[in-house]
Amino acid sequence: MFKVGSTNLPGKEESKTMTRNRIMQMVLCCSVWMLATANTGATPIVLIDEEFTNGAQPTDNSIVTWTHSDPSSVIFETYKAAKADEREMSNTYDDDQDANTPEIDIPGGLEVNVNTVDTGPMTLTAILELPADLGNNHVGYMTLFAGRRQPSRGDAGTMKITNGTGNITYFPETQLSVETEGSEPYDWVFNEFAIIDLSGASGGDELKVIWYGGGTNGGDGLQLADIHFELIPEPGAGWLSALVFLALLLLRPARPARSTSLVSGLA
Repeated sequence: MFKVGSTNLPGKEESKTMTRNRIMQMVLCCSVWMLATANTGATPIVLIDEEFTNGAQPTDNSIVTWTHSDPSSVIFETYKAAKADEREMSNTYDDDQDANTPEIDIPGGLEVNVNTVDTGPMTLTAILELPADLGNNHVGYMTLFAGRRQPSRGDAGTMKITNGTGNITYFPETQLSVETEGSEPYDWVFNEFAIIDLSGASGGDELKVIWYGGGTNGGDGLQLADIHFELIPEPGAGWLSALVFLALLLLRPARPARSTSLVSGLA
């Protein structure tokens, strides 16, 4: 008798088509990888890199203008390494956020509240201009170390970021993390703000980073150290659309193999 059955063995032309499809998938996969990683190699734009090392004033003055709200003082209350204990702060800090490595001497610090008179909390402002050729697809990234002299007196310090005139807020006033318990010298606390939305800012715009000292006078309030603020490029809408399109192509199901009937000989 004859036996009639089927198999999924591809024909010669279909094998060629499948090979071409595999090559295309490999090309698309490489394209997705290149698009996804193209942005990671972009160099961040450093806006502030301040360690307060000279004991007199902020040293990062190349593109940053530092101002203070205290009208009776023209100085900044900065201090060098090994002087933090005079503000009841530790002279060392965990610079790399690694508990397995020893702390190092703090490069320097700044006390926001300058005046010893009870004039209320004061402000420190860093004014800077964004690079003229800056595109729109950037986010801000900031790290700093913060401390609190006399934690029991007054509110902890805060920070916000606005445009030059103050009518646009890019980062709302936010309380910084500081040590609030224990006894002096108080530890420095690492603060990280990973995504600061600057989508409304353009090249040439002015930014203001404002720190509020909290407390009541120069005998308490916010302490700052090792401030770093940079802009990180992020993929634009066109790059993201391309990634989605290529991903959909890769997820497209493969064509089923052609079914071929076979007729066997006599059993």
